Amino acid sequence: LFQTQIGFSVRSDLFHREYNYVNISMKWTDAQRYCREKHTDLATFDSMDDILKLNRPSLVTPYTWIGLWDDPRAWKEGTLNDDNSWKWSSTGKSLTGFSNWAKNQPNFYKALEKCAMIDTSGRWFDSFCSHKKSFVCYTESTPPGQKTYTFISIVTTWDKAQSYCRTHHTDLALIENDLENMSALKHQSGFVWIGLRREPWVWSDGSNSSFTNWNTGQPDNSGYNDLCVVELDEHKWEDAPCIKEFVFLCYEGISTVPHRVYHYVNMRMSWADAQSYCRDKYKDLATFESMEDIQKLKRPSVASAQAWIGLRDDPKSWKETFGNATNSWRWSATEKPSFTNYSNWKDGSPKRFREQRYCSLVMVSGDWTEATCSQIREFICFDGKNLLSKHFLEYNKFNVTKKIHGQKQRQKSLTCVGQLSCGG
Repeated sequence: LFQTQIGFSVRSDLFHREYNYVNISMKWTDAQRYCREKHTDLATFDSMDDILKLNRPSLVTPYTWIGLWDDPRAWKEGTLNDDNSWKWSSTGKSLTGFSNWAKNQPNFYKALEKCAMIDTSGRWFDSFCSHKKSFVCYTESTPPGQKTYTFISIVTTWDKAQSYCRTHHTDLALIENDLENMSALKHQSGFVWIGLRREPWVWSDGSNSSFTNWNTGQPDNSGYNDLCVVELDEHKWEDAPCIKEFVFLCYEGISTVPHRVYHYVNMRMSWADAQSYCRDKYKDLATFESMEDIQKLKRPSVASAQAWIGLRDDPKSWKETFGNATNSWRWSATEKPSFTNYSNWKDGSPKRFREQRYCSLVMVSGDWTEATCSQIREFICFDGKNLLSKHFLEYNKFNVTKKIHGQKQRQKSLTCVGQLSCGG
């Protein structure tokens, strides 16, 4: 086993991926399991920049599994509600899970059949959405849940049929049980469109990235079971049977959100003096980048109702020059606005017309308010670095949740400085 790693940003400054080529041949599902156990998951890509930064080593197979696949459980086994499942046009999901597919259907022929049609016996088939067919609309009637189906003899594509039905009725046919399936057959002949469609291909880690890098003529589902994706030498992609054994590409998810320890200082100073004190004894006045930071900030029992934090509205950025600042409220530690765009102002704050109120206080509630910087207040400092905390994705069949991995969940500690003994 050998690995080569590349680290780069895929979402602002908050998240990075390190890619790891693993030179062991496995089936796609086994490679997925390996990546989830040893790293984060099989590789996900968000852009061509990601692809161009890969450094592919010499590998024992010409193909390399990545994290893109068309999970057959989501679209071959009834009508489910995964991202690549069949969904009804009018609801975007299936409420009952009812389906009536013909034998060996759906089969995703040439990897292009993404729309559903019904025959005269009531059986469903997948088909090319660009083919032209008649269609069945439905109209909601009283009482709610009752549907009236209307056969439209116009021959058109699925998308245009959908547009027609939404203009003149409710939508393309929504069929949620056997009785409705038979009702939709009235007056029809041959194959006609119904309101079922799906979008194939999902990332193993649940990412919503729409980026693809298919090779010419791909995907083609030539074997009717080519539902997993491989990377070739030149980083182009092709579909392949998931049971084939190839080497694979994992990634490690890295968060660069700062880990901070907060310190309540039981001395009273102006904002500027508090800033100098924090920079001398710790790192700086407190920065908050999420509600989690606020929720974990436990005040000592002796604390006053309000304390300085590191947020300041520098009037030089808007009062003395035009400048280029789009948000003049800046954190003392970075001299920049929040990189997560987080704020927790109380209702009505900040109000710039309040004379000289350019500095910020955190209240007992955790809300922020502005105040004159010369006021004498207690304050909160922080120290710590932008430590890398590794994440993995915890899975079940239909859900994805993020959890911390590689470090113990840490409660931000709160200590007290000064003459008084402070409670937690």
